[in-house]
Amino acid sequence: MRCLTGTKPKQWPNHLARAEFWFNTNFNISAKMSPFKALYGQEPPLLVKGADIPSKLKDVNQLSKDMDELLQELRNNLLKAQDQMRRSANKHRTELIL
Repeated sequence: MRCLTGTKPKQWPNHLARAEFWFNTNFNISAKMSPFKALYGQEPPLLVKGADIPSKLKDVNQLSKDMDELLQELRNNLLKAQDQMRRSANKHRTELIL
């Protein structure tokens, strides 16, 4: 949730459903499938970017644009967090030469 609401922490309830969907549709390494597939027996549906299918309603287009921006921000925050964890873990590793 911190990656999703990093710049607006008080808005986390607004993003809870999206975060849950993201978690349930992402591949789980230990299960070798997503929680969605484990529950329903099929791959989760693919979501298209909102800007790819414009609507005749201005409010729907704005909501789609906001959602796309939020997803891009989330993607960037997750990549930063992964990179930070990778650097932290690699500090204590040494390369073995066999």
